[in-house]
Amino acid sequence: MFGSYVLVGDTAGHLMLADTLSNKRPQLDRGSRYPGAALFIESSTDGKRALVVFESGRAELVILDDVTSPVEFALDMSDTIYAAFSPSPSSNEFLTSSRSGKISLWQFAVGRLVQLASFDHGGTPVGLASFSADGNRIVSVGDDGSYKIWDIGGGR
Repeated sequence: MFGSYVLVGDTAGHLMLADTLSNKRPQLDRGSRYPGAALFIESSTDGKRALVVFESGRAELVILDDVTSPVEFALDMSDTIYAAFSPSPSSNEFLTSSRSGKISLWQFAVGRLVQLASFDHGGTPVGLASFSADGNRIVSVGDDGSYKIWDIGGGR
């Protein structure tokens, strides 16, 4: 929830901000261009950011500092399976995992999106990845049951 608004994705690939206090459900600008249904939407701890992963593998970062004018950024990936925010409330970092086994660490700062690091889990799709509680490591789980722990600062 973002104030009285909820970010909603439908099966046709549209994203809307539904106002729970009224019947308003404005569609986001790029909503008609998303290929496929939204698989899931992840919110940041401060409630001002959302990650949306679509069944096509596209992923979007939605900035909701002002719900009347949300800003959307397409992530430079086409095979995203999962995305998660850092658990630290002061962090602007998030990660994505992919069908190709790639885990990417991203940061949103000063109005732009930057890929900070990339980790290769191997040839298996990574269906789940998450930050450690302190935000210093990433744990990735491959579809084959393998797991890896990545040191973000050390890049290994």
